[in-house]
Amino acid sequence: MPCKVLHVSEAFGGGIVSSLYSFADSTPEIDHHLLVCERQDQPLSKDLSARFSSISGMRRGFVGAVIDIRRKVEEVEPDFVHLHSSFAGVYGRMAGIDPSRLVYSPHGFSFHRRSANPALRGIYFVAEKMLSSRSAAFAGVSLKEVELAQRMNPRTRSVFIPNTTDFDHGPIRHFENDGHAHVVSMGRLCPQKDPGFLLQILKRLPAGVRDKFTFTWVGGGDEQMTAALKAAGVHVTGWVNHAEAHAYLAECDLYLHVAAWEGFPMTVIEAAALGRPIIVRNISAFSGFDLPADALVDSPAAAAERLGAWVDSPDARSGTYDMIGNIRDICSKDRQRAALSDLYRAGLA
Repeated sequence: MPCKVLHVSEAFGGGIVSSLYSFADSTPEIDHHLLVCERQDQPLSKDLSARFSSISGMRRGFVGAVIDIRRKVEEVEPDFVHLHSSFAGVYGRMAGIDPSRLVYSPHGFSFHRRSANPALRGIYFVAEKMLSSRSAAFAGVSLKEVELAQRMNPRTRSVFIPNTTDFDHGPIRHFENDGHAHVVSMGRLCPQKDPGFLLQILKRLPAGVRDKFTFTWVGGGDEQMTAALKAAGVHVTGWVNHAEAHAYLAECDLYLHVAAWEGFPMTVIEAAALGRPIIVRNISAFSGFDLPADALVDSPAAAAERLGAWVDSPDARSGTYDMIGNIRDICSKDRQRAALSDLYRAGLA
């Protein structure tokens, strides 16, 4: 009998969707099942049945979610229940399931949310620490997540499971300096993705430099932020499907990732697979990977300076090209498959 894994997610949208797709695609020998809260802005895709043997909806709220998790566990009888995102991590670890069958992946710890006040972030941390012993393993999608999990509970196994993508690796797109570059950023317009960071960059670009760029934000969300971006000259696409988002990414000259916190962003992985030069905000998701310094920015001022150099100087672009190979290596399909296979096999030993 194949190993059975029930994946549970309360936040089934954005990068978690892509992450779960890649988990299932990387390990076809495993019998994958899915229990999720469907989001209105991202209905369940019709191709889920090709990846998951069963798909069920989960109610929002603690009581309903715990009941649904317990029922699905009784139905599927999985070897492992893999909890994805913070709320699923709470619900699953409080559902009375044998901890030896639980694996937890937060895809970005809740106590890293800069939009929350310090007191609330402290509560999130205490909750994570208290629940840290109620699982067989912690599966982080970044080295920083793994480090934090080990510090919270050294006795619980912590492993790095890289995100990856099913995109084929394309050739590196070297920018031909014709005096104009198209820059794309992507994600829900919300505090986590921090479009305000992009607005601060734009304010710091000298007029002559600003004219050399076209900026596009792929995604939708907060209406006030949408209006602010448009007023700053950014094209905001609103909600688009995955194929349309992929097309924007495939056509850009540079991918600029400005999120305030992440697990490990799927959009960066997809940009690397497509061979697009990349600059990222230097957040904890990228810690420990020895990425090119020229592809990392710590502030809007540094980002504005980097963009100005990038559009004018081939030497300033080398790090953004090197970033492509770095991300492809870290987030390879082979690495993800080996890590997942070891994770589940160790639990069955």
